[in-house]
Amino acid sequence: MNETERQQIRHSAYEERVRRARLAERERCRQIICSPEARQREAFALHIATETDLSPEAARRVLAASPRQIEGPFTKMFEQEGSDTEREIKSILRAAQALQPEKESSQ
Repeated sequence: MNETERQQIRHSAYEERVRRARLAERERCRQIICSPEARQREAFALHIATETDLSPEAARRVLAASPRQIEGPFTKMFEQEGSDTEREIKSILRAAQALQPEKESSQ
């Protein structure tokens, strides 16, 4: 095996690690944004998912301990009817919910 082939193998392995890391991060965000604790705390859940490295479990605990509809500039932008921010956030939430696996009804 020559040096070029070794570099291609290393590059291929690197790309696979990057792909897996991206998928793991997307799953982490989905678990936070789609959690029951995120209801009526959507803006805060989105912030936690995208601006911190909290695990989904820790994020859910923080969300559960937080008041619903946290006031702040981000929330006010989110609440503006028809704002670009509102449409963007709702689009992100719909996409995240679409990725959420269907729960099987066992009853």
